[in-house]
Amino acid sequence: MFAGHTNDEMRQRFYENVLLATEDLRWMPPIPFRYYVVGFRDFVVAREFQPGDDGSDAASCFMSLVQQKLDEQRDYILPIMLELLTALRYITENQDSYGADVAIYGDFRERLQQIEYLYAQES
Repeated sequence: MFAGHTNDEMRQRFYENVLLATEDLRWMPPIPFRYYVVGFRDFVVAREFQPGDDGSDAASCFMSLVQQKLDEQRDYILPIMLELLTALRYITENQDSYGADVAIYGDFRERLQQIEYLYAQES
């Protein structure tokens, strides 16, 4: 799905099915992952979602992907974590405006704390 495409070209794929696109990111080798996850970050932060789509899945998927990589494949994400932290904090501070109900998506503050804890761990 991603091979040979720019992040701008992939933005449409995120619009069409953010869950599927996130799954594809999970299984990428490290170098393309680092490139495309930055594009995913930009997609989530831009908040230019389709009409009627509040972005809750996009925000949640992004946070989950970062957390999973820190937990399971640190070497994939550590080189770009500083680029992602600002976005993670922004998403957390704006959970309501993403339409991410705490009862469904959990409290993003708790997720961010876990991400920051994992990031602070020694490799």
